[in-house]
Amino acid sequence: MEFLKNHYEKVLLSLVLLGLAVTVALLPAKVPSVDTASSAGPQKPLVPVDLRTNEAALTNLASLPQVVLSGSNNLFNPVQWRRKADNSLWKIISANEVGPGALRIVKTNSPLYFILSFDGVNLPNYQIGVTQETNKSINLRGKVPRYGALNEKNEFFKITKISGAVEAPDALALEVGDLKEQATLSKDKPFKMIAGYTCDLAYPPQNMAWREKRVGDSLVFDGDTNNIVEITANEVVLSASSGKRTTIKYNAAP
Repeated sequence: MEFLKNHYEKVLLSLVLLGLAVTVALLPAKVPSVDTASSAGPQKPLVPVDLRTNEAALTNLASLPQVVLSGSNNLFNPVQWRRKADNSLWKIISANEVGPGALRIVKTNSPLYFILSFDGVNLPNYQIGVTQETNKSINLRGKVPRYGALNEKNEFFKITKISGAVEAPDALALEVGDLKEQATLSKDKPFKMIAGYTCDLAYPPQNMAWREKRVGDSLVFDGDTNNIVEITANEVVLSASSGKRTTIKYNAAP
């Protein structure tokens, strides 16, 4: 008894461990019996999960309607209304109804010429008339006399050859400006090339019109200033105060 009193905890722990060891030893024999018992009865087939609602949701996501934020969507692009001269209201639908896009070329643009003419002799120089119809200064658009000797170059021409008598040439061969273009001048045959254009323009929304406008001229309409930066035979390019450029094409009336 004295031994049990002193070592009862150890004896109790030994008994618990012995019980656990017996339980573990009996498990392999118990598992087959459980499997056999569970497979002995009838088994019900698995019922498929209904995924139709999920599949429908995925289909709808793949074909979502497009959100239109441009064009005639008036929530994000409100319509602009303006009042005409007769006090009636005017609904602006397209961007080209007002502003630079509404500008019109009234007729095909008229050419401006650069002309060189053989006008006289004052040896060792030859008198060449220079006409610059594109010059910004009105006073310099007419013929201005310039003088040059053989193989002498200026900003307009260089005489490269003299045909006939030096004091009374039949013709002069010239190199035109920096173009390196060859030209032949005689008393009755000047050199002539297109150097630019003028244009007649109209702005129907405000009943405005301009005649013979050139590169560098400004047009004030619709509350903005637009500068003409280029004119070709059938186009006019404008630059607004914002720097945005607009190309206006000539469309002949049907």
